[in-house]
Amino acid sequence: MTVKKIKPREEVLNCPNCSAPISGDRCDYCGTQFIDCTTIRTDKPFYLKFSPDGKNTIISKVFLEDMTVCMEQPDFCYGRDIDGVIHRTFLPPTRRFTATYVSVD
Repeated sequence: MTVKKIKPREEVLNCPNCSAPISGDRCDYCGTQFIDCTTIRTDKPFYLKFSPDGKNTIISKVFLEDMTVCMEQPDFCYGRDIDGVIHRTFLPPTRRFTATYVSVD
């Protein structure tokens, strides 16, 4: 498993998806949403607010039971350009963030 240090939220000034400036919790240009998890404590319950269907909002008191972050190594794919020359393209790495929340309501 490769562990990569991620910059604190204050240091991230541009969207990693489109490079546009970030203001708030959503990119103004492409709409990529950013969730700041730096304030979640693992020793105390907290409230989680989410909208699974985009219409109804659910607020639940939860406890973070487990949190895992891992990075999968990139794969590559082959393709031909307009002249028929074969090229190998490396795909970007995938970071997986898995959190297990337990409701304490």
